[in-house]
Amino acid sequence: MNNAGQGLVSVFECIPIDKAQNLFDANFFGVMRVLKAALPGMKARKKGRIINVSSIIGVNGHPFSEIYSASKFALEGLTESLAPTLRKFNIR
Repeated sequence: MNNAGQGLVSVFECIPIDKAQNLFDANFFGVMRVLKAALPGMKARKKGRIINVSSIIGVNGHPFSEIYSASKFALEGLTESLAPTLRKFNIR
């Protein structure tokens, strides 16, 4: 289960790039790191279950949370894109 998350509420133009990168590092790349570590074992066993906790803001954008929303949209896209491939390994 991936439940890491960092929030950020601010006016978009006021968010420094390094703050946005830190947020993506936690909300997206943190999940990516865990998946890359866990998937080889799951594939070898031909079973597993992955639960990535996102946010409604990762499905419907929200004002003043654009960067947070973008990081969760990215997580949603990663999860949806991996699902068909991983199903072949009995990983849900």
